[in-house]
Amino acid sequence: MNDIDALASILLEESKRFLEKAQETSDDTAIHAFLHASLSLGFSSLEAHINSIVDDQLERTDLSVHERAFLSERKVDLRQGVFTLQESLQMQRIDDRIALLWTRCSVEDAFDYQSSTWSHLKDGIRLRNALTHPKEAMGLTIDQVGRTISAIIDIIDTAFQRIYGKRLPAKNRGLQSSLSF
Repeated sequence: MNDIDALASILLEESKRFLEKAQETSDDTAIHAFLHASLSLGFSSLEAHINSIVDDQLERTDLSVHERAFLSERKVDLRQGVFTLQESLQMQRIDDRIALLWTRCSVEDAFDYQSSTWSHLKDGIRLRNALTHPKEAMGLTIDQVGRTISAIIDIIDTAFQRIYGKRLPAKNRGLQSSLSF
C-alpha cells in the first residue's frame, strides 16, 4: 500500500469515527462539530481514493490526452499542432471524474446513475459545497451525513470492483470505524 492509499483509508476511518462520536453525544455543539468533520473527511477520503486510482490509470497508453487531462485535472493546450498536457491546474467535479473512470477504465457495464447510491453522493456533494463555501447557515443531520458516508464507501467500493476487480476492504465494516479515539 502506498502513502496515498494509506492516507485515503485513514481519512475514511476518521470520517466514520466522527460520525460515531456525533451519535454518541447529546451536546448539540459537539454533534455539529463532529458532523462537519465527518463530512469533510469523508470527501477528502473520496478524493484521495479517486486520485490514487487516477494515478494508476494514467499509466495506460490508450487514454487520449484529453482523458488524461480531465482525470489528472490538468489543462490541455495546442502546441505546434499537437495537443499537450500542461502542468497548470484545471479543476474538475469529482462526480465527473468518477463517471469518466467508470466509463473509460472499467471492465464492467455502465453504472446506474439513477441509483440511490449516486443520488446520495450528489446530495452529499451539495452538503459539502454548502459547508465549504457557506452562503447561509446550514444544519447537518446524523442521517444526512450517514447516507453520504455510506454512499462514499459504496462509490469507492464500486470503483475498486469495476477497475481492479476487488472489493474495498473497509466496505465490510460499513459505517463502523476501526478507530477508538
